[in-house]
Amino acid sequence: MKRCTKRRVIALLIMAVVLITGCGTFDRYEDDRILQTNEGGNNDIDSIDSNDATANSSNDYEGGGEGKLEENNTNTDINNNENKETEEMLIEVYYQDNEGFLVPVTRRVPKQLSIARASINALIDTPMNREEIAYFGLYPILPQETEFTINIKEGIAVIDFNNKVLEYNDQIVEYNIVASVVYTLTQFETVDEVKILVNGYIQQRLRYGTDISENLSRKNILVNTAERKSINLARGMQKLDVYLLKTIKNNVYIIPVSIECMNLNEDNLQGEIIKYLSTPPENQKLFSEVPDNIRLIGSSIKEGLLTLNLSIDIGSYGGTQREYGMISQILYSMRQIDGIDRIRFLIDGEVKDFIEGTEISKPVPLPLSINDIVDI
Repeated sequence: MKRCTKRRVIALLIMAVVLITGCGTFDRYEDDRILQTNEGGNNDIDSIDSNDATANSSNDYEGGGEGKLEENNTNTDINNNENKETEEMLIEVYYQDNEGFLVPVTRRVPKQLSIARASINALIDTPMNREEIAYFGLYPILPQETEFTINIKEGIAVIDFNNKVLEYNDQIVEYNIVASVVYTLTQFETVDEVKILVNGYIQQRLRYGTDISENLSRKNILVNTAERKSINLARGMQKLDVYLLKTIKNNVYIIPVSIECMNLNEDNLQGEIIKYLSTPPENQKLFSEVPDNIRLIGSSIKEGLLTLNLSIDIGSYGGTQREYGMISQILYSMRQIDGIDRIRFLIDGEVKDFIEGTEISKPVPLPLSINDIVDI
């Protein structure tokens, strides 16, 4: 295995994919067959084609510049690393920080048939996994010596752990174990739900009350909520995930935060997402770069393209870093809307750049990786 590449994850690293895509078109990504590891992507964890992975989806933002979403010579990198592309693939896994927040990161693993197994293996607390991510202030979520089997059929991943998975003594850790397993496995399009067993048996409730008796999914599991009282969605409630920002060891990460809603307008999820992104986070350890006076004038979805017509007070924010953060939060949060793969931004009904000069004149593909920090 490789040792981790200790690249600093500065504030704008969260926009790695956006930095690639702003000046290009979505067709380029289809031609290059870059493996999608975001929810709703094209991963098939049962059968991996030799062209389904790339080693070059990480493009770190170095700061400065003219506020444009540059390509960073992506085509050159792909051509120069053709052999490497066929040997590695990307996975999205969920670790925790020392304050109990669940943090998604993109890792590279050797190309293999069972990327679902590789993803869960990356969550186990082993000396290698600890070493790979300690620099970034992150920690493996599954206890030491955890073992498992996994079977995926008809959209359901049945994962059977040994008793070691229960060796924890903290309520937040229990929540994060369950949420991490569910979110990690449901990144793949062949997995809609997850069934968690222990030693071959269905468990009702875990030590701190988490109900795992039924199938779990991103639709009924909460992550990084403000009160952290439970991760099970209450009966009669609905949820959505918005992506907020958190500083860990002087680096900024983008993380999902579940919002539990009584009357969620599912016909206008994009409007609900903008509303919650522009609301100051309840947890003061998190922050948002989306201004509180942003407004969604209208939106439409056609052939995978989501058009957002936004109204923004140009005096309400400033700075390239804040602008990139805002765009990143919107892109990641909109990934949960079914049937879209790119976003067109309009400002007051017109095609124009944001005030700091970020070029959004062309549709922007949804991000292919998140917090891309670790090679293994």
